[in-house]
Amino acid sequence: MVAVVALGLVGSACWSSGPDIPPTPLVRIAFFQDLSIGSHVDLVSPSFLAFDRAVHDGTAGIDLDVQVVQFDTGGDPGTASSIARQVVLDPTFVLAVLAPFWKEPPEVGETLAKGGVPTFSLSPENASIWASGPDGGLVAPEVSGAPEELWRRFVPAQGLQAARLAGIIEDAVPEPSAGPACLFAEDTVYARELRDAAEADLPVLVPTESPAAGDTDAAAEAVRAGCAMTLWIGSPEGADALTSALAGAGLDPTIDLASDAMKTVMPIPGPEGSPMVAELTCPCRDVNLANSDAARRFINAYQSATGLAPGVYAAEAWDAGTLTAQAFHDGVRDRQQMRDYVGSLDSYDGTGGPVRFDDEGELADPQVPVFTPSGTRWIPSPEVA
Repeated sequence: MVAVVALGLVGSACWSSGPDIPPTPLVRIAFFQDLSIGSHVDLVSPSFLAFDRAVHDGTAGIDLDVQVVQFDTGGDPGTASSIARQVVLDPTFVLAVLAPFWKEPPEVGETLAKGGVPTFSLSPENASIWASGPDGGLVAPEVSGAPEELWRRFVPAQGLQAARLAGIIEDAVPEPSAGPACLFAEDTVYARELRDAAEADLPVLVPTESPAAGDTDAAAEAVRAGCAMTLWIGSPEGADALTSALAGAGLDPTIDLASDAMKTVMPIPGPEGSPMVAELTCPCRDVNLANSDAARRFINAYQSATGLAPGVYAAEAWDAGTLTAQAFHDGVRDRQQMRDYVGSLDSYDGTGGPVRFDDEGELADPQVPVFTPSGTRWIPSPEVA
């Protein structure tokens, strides 16, 4: 027994004689996304891949364990709220990121804000819960500080996309005798809400025809009756189904205007080989043709990691990831420090040039550009820019 104890003491002494190595600090970023939406690989994945790559490239060499944790809400508000509570209760989560096309339930925003978790949004779907006006107006809890310490959105709000669509439609339908603008939407919350908002923004003198979302037979009947222009809001697969239905009915399958979900893929050829979309709007930046050093670095890094050209909202996600990495370079290690960093984030030089935020954390000069198809690329359209 004595020998055993002696060996144990000797072993213990040998074990404790080495230098104490402090554990590597751990910080996590919660990436909220809805993988139940159609074409999520095209619509959501590019932003996550860009954000994750920017964060890890930007923190290489720092003695810090940085984890970007993906959470799939499945489109269920209850699940999203549960995830938000989980994030707040884990102090290693210092930042939340909202993926494109995800509409944050108010309960989630309030939970994150009351827990002091700042948010970077890559989604045009909904305004910050702290925004003023008809889409917001909640008062920030005292425990969380001022709203601008908690929220930065890197893309234009959906209302600006709707207004842009309405302006193009109004120009294309100058008088009622030209016929209605036919507004076709996929049967998703995003597509229905964007179509309704665009229609609400149109002057009363602009006639519209809006069949039930996702009803391709009704869409074909509307086109047969005559459309001054056709607008599609939805996924590339939905657009393909619509144009196939139009072609099958002996009608022209060309879509005059499409919304941003189409920006995730190259132009899909119609039955005659020509692009089936004439123009496209997107509340996003396309830097694939940019010549700046920042844009080239982003494109090279993204293509190196994925083998693909950057998809929709990837440029904005890269900028958000780069700024997150910069925060850790500047010494951010906890939630309060990240909130202080976000609160001081007024502007940055991104992949598409200088960007500024307003007092509510929204883009100070948001742009919703229009593109035209050219070969295998979308080219900014100067005619309606």
